[in-house]
Amino acid sequence: MRNDFLKSVLYIAAFAALVFAVVAAVSSLLFPPRPAQAAVDLGACFPASVARRQEDITRWGKTYQLSPTLIAAVMTVESCGNPRAVSPTGAKGLFQVMPFHFAAGEDPFDPETNARRGLGYLRWALQRTGGNTRLALAVYNGGPGVLQSSPASWPPETQRYVRLTTQLLAEAQAGQCSLARRLCP
Repeated sequence: MRNDFLKSVLYIAAFAALVFAVVAAVSSLLFPPRPAQAAVDLGACFPASVARRQEDITRWGKTYQLSPTLIAAVMTVESCGNPRAVSPTGAKGLFQVMPFHFAAGEDPFDPETNARRGLGYLRWALQRTGGNTRLALAVYNGGPGVLQSSPASWPPETQRYVRLTTQLLAEAQAGQCSLARRLCP
């Protein structure tokens, strides 16, 4: 009887190991590890008000699985790195997050809180658009409704935002950095 019990335990252990191996294999196919991103010197292409947040931007990039260059570009266009920025429409903080995105009691001017709400929304927009940065930026600026229309019919502010942010990204990736310095003198 004891022998049968040991056999059962061994079968269960072998089955559990097999299930674990299958789950690990499927997980690695569905969720492949992201390649490590090369360190980016934000000071080379972004204004000092953004570049001084290099450590935060790098950490946020890992947390939200976003390129630090994309984060720096969005921050530059949105607030020039000013955590106290307020837009005419009421958007607040580094990532110009609208008040309805914050929970009661959250401080929209706290960089961590603002990043959590803003970059979480940007990550969601990228997922919703299948990783299309241009469309995700349009959603970030103009809301998900912009996906229902062609880019030519987006609001002028959204068209300008997407143009500036994608141009800033392209310049930073090419090492040509004049636009950021003009946007945030």
